[in-house]
Amino acid sequence: MAAPGLIQKLDDVWMIHTHPSSRNCRVNGEPVTTAVVEQGDRLQVGRFEMLFQEPDSK
Repeated sequence: MAAPGLIQKLDDVWMIHTHPSSRNCRVNGEPVTTAVVEQGDRLQVGRFEMLFQEPDSK
């Protein structure tokens, strides 16, 4: 079974990627398979909801 969602930083942009068959990923309420995520975005992956907070770049 594929992971429902992966968040990674590409260059200076944070992205979320999901398996093409996944229907359980949303960013700010919109279904996505790939999306840019920004500070304060609401992410829902499966039954889990979280608020995206960019890590400090120290």
